[in-house]
Amino acid sequence: MQFDSFSGKMYFVSFIDDFSHCCPVYFIRQNSEVFEKFKEFNVLTTNQTGLRIGIFRTDNGREYLSNEFEKYLKSKLIHHELTVPYTPEQNGVAKQRNRMLMESARSMRAHAGESSKYWAEADRKPDVSHFRVFACLAYSHVPDVYRQKLNKKAHKFIFVGYST
Repeated sequence: MQFDSFSGKMYFVSFIDDFSHCCPVYFIRQNSEVFEKFKEFNVLTTNQTGLRIGIFRTDNGREYLSNEFEKYLKSKLIHHELTVPYTPEQNGVAKQRNRMLMESARSMRAHAGESSKYWAEADRKPDVSHFRVFACLAYSHVPDVYRQKLNKKAHKFIFVGYST
């Protein structure tokens, strides 16, 4: 699907693992990136489930039919199953998932009043790695000018929240 985004991504591709229901969405600049994203997906699902992909079902899109893609699938013992042209119902799970993704993205943009150029950023999760749990141990660094050579470099505290 093609849409220009703020970050320069024009398309998205999603792969669905029927076993684990894992369905990552990859935003890409060109359809030629689909092969690399599939390799990432293959590693992801293999690591998460401990199983390998057995069948890869796609439509007849050119991005799935390159010699390089076919060689990779054969090397990984993955059977490439192509749907009959103009029969989207043969790949109903993927079509339904893509519809759900598009409806979610469309409603998020409408709710936020955003321009459609932010579509690829709409699902990005914020970095909350610096958040801490209430009442956990916290340390405050003591700058060099306020301590002598053998003094503590930090004071121990209890974390009670963030200031506003």
